[in-house]
Amino acid sequence: PRVPLAPAQEDAPAADGEPVAAAVRTRAGARPVVVHPAWRTGLEEAVAVALASSGPARTPEPLRAARRLARVARAADEGRLGHGTGR
Repeated sequence: PRVPLAPAQEDAPAADGEPVAAAVRTRAGARPVVVHPAWRTGLEEAVAVALASSGPARTPEPLRAARRLARVARAADEGRLGHGTGR
């Protein structure tokens, strides 16, 4: 089961005494992912989105897609992009 970790650590990032990030386990036994809210969202919504979008992977799908696109762009820029593989 997916279990978010409480951001109650003394060294957790905080602003005005309120936590601004949380360590979230997206799968049992996996290392936690650090989650923080963006514009017009709160920490609870950010945690909910991370849990809902992680699927079977540890990392949420939007972050995985962004990393994949960055790798492809970097490889293309460096002339390492294989023909038709996208990797």
